[in-house]
Amino acid sequence: MNACAYKLVLPLPGGEMQEFVLGETAASLGRGSTNDIVISDQKMSRAHARIDCSASGCVIEDLRSSNGTRVNGELVDKKTLQPGDVITLGNTSLKLESLGDVDDRDATMLDQTGLEVDVAENSIPIRLPDNQVVRVVVRSGDEVREFAIRGEALGIGRASDNEIVLPLPNVSRHHARIERSAQGYVLRDLNSENGTWIEQCRITKAILRHGDEFRIGTAQLAFKQSFSQEELVEADGREHARCPVVIVPGFGGSKLWLDKQQVWPGIGNLLGNAHSLKYNSQPLRAEGLVDQVVIIPNLLKLEQYSRLSDYVQEGLGYKNGKDLLEFAYDFRQDIRDSARELAKLIQDWPVPRPITIIAHSMGCLVSRYYVERLGGHKHIGKLILMGGPHNGTPKAFATLFMGPKLLPFGLLDSRLRELITTFPSTYQILPAYACIASEDGSQMDAFEHSNWLPERQRVMLNLGRDFRCELGRHASVPSVCVFGYGLKTITSVSLKSRPDGTHVIEPVIEPKGDGTIPETSAMLPECEIHPVRQYHGSLFVDNDVKMRLRIELLRSAN
Repeated sequence: MNACAYKLVLPLPGGEMQEFVLGETAASLGRGSTNDIVISDQKMSRAHARIDCSASGCVIEDLRSSNGTRVNGELVDKKTLQPGDVITLGNTSLKLESLGDVDDRDATMLDQTGLEVDVAENSIPIRLPDNQVVRVVVRSGDEVREFAIRGEALGIGRASDNEIVLPLPNVSRHHARIERSAQGYVLRDLNSENGTWIEQCRITKAILRHGDEFRIGTAQLAFKQSFSQEELVEADGREHARCPVVIVPGFGGSKLWLDKQQVWPGIGNLLGNAHSLKYNSQPLRAEGLVDQVVIIPNLLKLEQYSRLSDYVQEGLGYKNGKDLLEFAYDFRQDIRDSARELAKLIQDWPVPRPITIIAHSMGCLVSRYYVERLGGHKHIGKLILMGGPHNGTPKAFATLFMGPKLLPFGLLDSRLRELITTFPSTYQILPAYACIASEDGSQMDAFEHSNWLPERQRVMLNLGRDFRCELGRHASVPSVCVFGYGLKTITSVSLKSRPDGTHVIEPVIEPKGDGTIPETSAMLPECEIHPVRQYHGSLFVDNDVKMRLRIELLRSAN
């Protein structure tokens, strides 16, 4: 059995599913927030079981759990798995299945025949990275690649005999090398002409830590150290000074309430009462981060944001309300209004400065607007930006595409599309770069012409353009851009005419993003990068990302 061709499928209470893509590695399962697969089941142990996968197959092992591990109903200590096996841990059952192609789940456009059916058949995929292998991720131009360090050294340079070949100007034939040593992994410059750089310093030798970035020529390289599940936790038990943290979720990541009724998340409101979520139909109160998986076919697939908060508290010792705040906001409204609310929250929070913001998706834009336009740079020491649509996303263009003589192409059910068009924030994540190709060969961005939208929506398009101009493309405080790479993503669209005079758009899908945000849009100039091969809605539960959070927050506190 090829382990790389299988997944674990977890049914969720609402009929949705999670799919955990298995690589040739070990994956831990349990209730604790540092597991590779975290399951909220009180009958599960915090560290319940482990699956070890290799080219020869997958083996599950019980980790002395309180209630045991069962395969097809049989209590086991250790067992080799076969496709179709059902694994039961506590009250939770997972099924081992053939993988198929999950890389384009977020990018693929489906013809909607009924939202109810699509929700039942859709799932949120989560890749389980091999964190036991030392890796280097290289960003060069618009390409992101990963290299494993399996030997004693890894050469970098322009010559073809290097393990990492960089055919770039200002790169020497044998430019640098990463070597295993008693101190860990060492980056050594090989007397190159133009140098090897960490931050603004030219180095001859440096010990590398997880997440460290260095530059060779115009290429950015990120070092990924191997680590264990235990290393994700601040383990000595002592009280430490902690840099205060604010978590800012993305689109759909805050609970919305109408009086005492929760209207989001809730698929029932989309199916039967979408009017309650239309912007300006009635005011809604934002309160609390979403604590369930949210799947809206072709629009939104989110893991539980509460799991990010759980890790920061359980793994790193933060306390909600003391040195940790969760910022809930009405994600439908103008992002600038959300940023003003964030500014007030932080202004009124009596904690020492500086503060670190951890943001995801649209939350990255909220946080950046606060920092750049509302004086946030005085309070914020670092931004950790996960999957931010810093330059917009072509997927937003496809969502709004329904103008005169333009046919939608099955991206969204018509009721849902009508709802999304009332959100000012939707227009603010439109692609602000030329990624829309017309039949005459010209390229445009979504703000360049307004005739692709009905006239009633063009006012909000103009507001979106204003927001983009105000926001800019640079960060004035130290920032880390965490982004997904290598997964099929809409990177551009083309307009096509039909014989009846209408037009449709066809997406260009490439393995250059996280399924929702293209890699190039998720990076800011002159910021640190932390690439992970993970889906957009699962970035904040990825253990590689958790390790980077641990390093950043402990570093900031010191």
